[in-house]
Amino acid sequence: MTEPKTYSFARYLAAKKSVDDRALNRRVLRSLSRALSKNASRSPLRVLEAGAGIGTMVERLLDWRVLKKATYTAVDGDPQIIVEIRVRRIKLLL
Repeated sequence: MTEPKTYSFARYLAAKKSVDDRALNRRVLRSLSRALSKNASRSPLRVLEAGAGIGTMVERLLDWRVLKKATYTAVDGDPQIIVEIRVRRIKLLL
């Protein structure tokens, strides 16, 4: 594999997603999932993720079916990351 000529923080965040997936505390995830299920009939959950990076957390919560009815706001201070999260969001919606 060739080494990239430029560094991309977004590329780094995408590359480490599988490592982060395995590092998450499954007990906490199950507890969150149960708590959200109990409130499923109520209004949508409102989530604010500060320092969201490229949006891997919302991706995994959707993939793992933890979030079913939510308004998810992801913010990050890096303008390049904001561009990447918008691209990934479009892919999520397709």
